[in-house]
Amino acid sequence: MHGPEPPNCMPTSRVFTNIRHGAVTRRSSCIKGRLYGYVASESRFEPLCGVDADDVLRICLDPDGVLWFVRRDGMDCAPVVYDAEGRAVLGAWKHIPVRNGISFVRYDGDRTVYFVDGAGRLCRFDTERQLTSAICGLAQELERRGELAAVIRDGDDYVLAFEMGGVLRLHASGSESGAIRCGR
Repeated sequence: MHGPEPPNCMPTSRVFTNIRHGAVTRRSSCIKGRLYGYVASESRFEPLCGVDADDVLRICLDPDGVLWFVRRDGMDCAPVVYDAEGRAVLGAWKHIPVRNGISFVRYDGDRTVYFVDGAGRLCRFDTERQLTSAICGLAQELERRGELAAVIRDGDDYVLAFEMGGVLRLHASGSESGAIRCGR
């Protein structure tokens, strides 16, 4: 996927079984740019071959059983399927680039990844359709309020929390396009 496979690592066809809907359990970990999975039958962690954890901002599993690695340069995804013994197996990886890069990411636990790109735009990525939509430009707000900490969808509106600069509600306009205007 990203670079050569490290030696002495678990093949991606022998992936740990603690992947479940909505999350990758805490038994997976990133150490020195590699992802390790816990193999319960052997009571130990093993690195996963072909999975480079460099620049991973968030790891999530969508309801369709697709594992997502959100990175600074885009998103990588692979389907998680189960063999006859019920063991989880990763399918082929696909890379979805984000032209301006990603500086903040939040997964809503369903099918939406929110991120701020390198140009300061708040975007929404639908994992099912694999489409990105810009919500609004936040460059001035990010400069004024600091780093974004959370994105919450409230009906058609969005509530943004900043690390040090309070909360901002983005109101949906009355237009059919669903455009969002930034307001205080």
